[in-house]
Amino acid sequence: IQGSTNFTITGNDVLEMSVSSGSAEINISGSHSSQIASVVELELTDNTILTNTGTGVFSILAEVTGSRSLTHSGSGTTLLNDANTFSGGLIVNGGTVRFGNNAAAGSGTLTLNGGVIEASGGARTLGNN
Repeated sequence: IQGSTNFTITGNDVLEMSVSSGSAEINISGSHSSQIASVVELELTDNTILTNTGTGVFSILAEVTGSRSLTHSGSGTTLLNDANTFSGGLIVNGGTVRFGNNAAAGSGTLTLNGGVIEASGGARTLGNN
């Protein structure tokens, strides 16, 4: 963990990311697959930029909540597997985002500026604009 980003896991198993200004960042690199486990809730309290340049799959098995946006950048693959309730929108600028649930992209607008979106574990019908 670098910079002024704060990561906190509360008693209710919520992983909260906050920054003093700007956007929270999650940076993934390397060749191994990694994950945020399903026993933790990932709460977006700031607009969050996920940069995945790794060759393994980064899996977010936890529910993603909050009112802020999630931006996916980089050349890597990220799996959003849960029925997520974040409402700030999902922005895909690069790489691959896989959806393992019909509500994986949250309830906000889905914006595809680059990269690829694909279904995981069967066909998916997303309700996003």
